[in-house]
Amino acid sequence: MSRKRGNGEGTVNRRSDGRWEARLRLEDANGRIVRKSVYGKSRDEVNRKLHELQCQKHDGSFNTDASQKMADFLETWLIQHVQPTREPRTVEFYERTVRKDIIPAIGHIPLERLKPPMIQKFYSTLLSAGRSKLTVKKIHITLHAALAVAEKQQIIARNPAHFVTPPKPDAVEPLALDAEQTRKFCQQIRNHPFEVIYVFALDSGCRQGEILGLKWHDINLTTGAVKIDRAMKRTAKTVFLGAPKTKKSRRTLIVNPVTLDLFRLQQSRQAEMRRLAGDLWKPKAGFENLVFTTETGNPFDPSRLTIEMKKICAQAEIPYVKFKGLRSTHSTLLAVNGISPRVIQERLGHATLDMTLRIYTAVQPSMQAEATRVIESYIVNHKQNLGGDSPDVRIPTQASGGQNGGQMAQKFRWPLIVFSKPVELFGRLWFPMMDSNHHKQSQSLLSYH
Repeated sequence: MSRKRGNGEGTVNRRSDGRWEARLRLEDANGRIVRKSVYGKSRDEVNRKLHELQCQKHDGSFNTDASQKMADFLETWLIQHVQPTREPRTVEFYERTVRKDIIPAIGHIPLERLKPPMIQKFYSTLLSAGRSKLTVKKIHITLHAALAVAEKQQIIARNPAHFVTPPKPDAVEPLALDAEQTRKFCQQIRNHPFEVIYVFALDSGCRQGEILGLKWHDINLTTGAVKIDRAMKRTAKTVFLGAPKTKKSRRTLIVNPVTLDLFRLQQSRQAEMRRLAGDLWKPKAGFENLVFTTETGNPFDPSRLTIEMKKICAQAEIPYVKFKGLRSTHSTLLAVNGISPRVIQERLGHATLDMTLRIYTAVQPSMQAEATRVIESYIVNHKQNLGGDSPDVRIPTQASGGQNGGQMAQKFRWPLIVFSKPVELFGRLWFPMMDSNHHKQSQSLLSYH
């Protein structure tokens, strides 16, 4: 005969619908006594759940916040965790995603009842409704971030979004102009009011916000050094100057003399605009001394650049690329001409080299031709050596005069492949190996990224 449960140990009963129910009195975070019920198909199942509740009671981990609706939790998350710590554009994105997409779909579900299959079904519904994989992936990132806070604060035991499979966005080939198209573009923008902006974008690879956030003291018109220290940012309600996108984005670039001449011309034009505006030249607080402004000295509207880009590309009879495409063009043209990927990464201000190669460096036909030439040289060498052993290829060691330098050299029975420009081979972008000073190309080794 089983013993009778003591006071505070909970009760177990069978319900009229055949299920078992266990009930236990607990104290919440505010000191209030609440009664918590758990259910199961068998007595053993509810006993296990009751035991979990008793453990939470004793170690103080029981949290009634887990019973709140997802909508209430997400609104609290936005106010307490997102708004105080994120920049305005990120706050705007999270608020829009939560209130437009997540709350209407799963906001009615209690936080503790949200399970991975529910989230997976939510994503499938979005995809069936025509939402893109990239959009659904961003929704997943938002939901996962919110639930991670709930897990960290021990409101829930595990983050259910961690156990779902979000869609993988399709890879997007970066849109960039090739060398001939770039020449046509530069010819078309000659004497254009925004010529200096477009030329500087091609010359530096800077982001649009970084360009529009430039102030005159950032530019050394003598040495050609341009310091990137801020960016112009916009939300639906405001325009502001903020920090660049990443720590690596704070950088100093050297631009060519043509760009410097255009900056000097812009300085003269702005002085004339200021003279004509007279008392109407009143920049808002914090926006003084901007390089690119309106007729009254206030922040430049980037939508004007987009409108003009469409016109310029059409008139030059080249494919339309967004302003961001000038950044990709800068990266791609440098890669085509054999510039080290690390140098390109530094100029673009990317945190990782992968971002530079995967998203901002397009594969040009000239790279494909170089790849074909390399493979052809291998096939020719291989054919010539069919009658005998293939020639040995030695890879020099770091210490050619070292104690065991000669013994460490390795022999390979493959023809030596040497090239001077980046090529695409086996799904990767390959570059000539650089020495420790990143100046001389090694004719013995091949590196890929």
